[in-house]
Amino acid sequence: TVLNFKKGLKDGEIIDEEKLKSIYVFAPINMIDFKALCGDSSDNIPGVAGIGEKTALKLIQEYTTVENIYANVDTIALAKSVVHKLHLQKAMAELSKKLATIKTDLTLKFDIASAKLHDFDEAKVVKEFEKLGFQSLIKRLPKSTRMATENQKLF
Repeated sequence: TVLNFKKGLKDGEIIDEEKLKSIYVFAPINMIDFKALCGDSSDNIPGVAGIGEKTALKLIQEYTTVENIYANVDTIALAKSVVHKLHLQKAMAELSKKLATIKTDLTLKFDIASAKLHDFDEAKVVKEFEKLGFQSLIKRLPKSTRMATENQKLF
């Protein structure tokens, strides 16, 4: 079950396994392969350029995984241009699948108190976020109390 936000942090929709199956007509585990093909800009998953949701949906419904698609790529009953895109961008499909896969076999020590937001160098954080391509997160950064305090000292 996930909470899916269409725009921003408002109007969230709960999507459980049954809802996902009714929308996409495939199992939730196959969402990884679906995103590997058509990408997901909100998660910075590039996908295969030129493969949209409709084509990805058709491929996943028939072949279920990226690996099965590539095992049958030369017999897929789609336009030659789609098959050509798949051939040219196999490495991108594989990378996109890796990016779409949530690691669950990790042992993490996590202390919620240490994750609490505190003073930070806003300029450094913005620079790092820009380097990582986190444009939407930059807009959501709270103003640093450190910067405000330093600015007050100037006056």
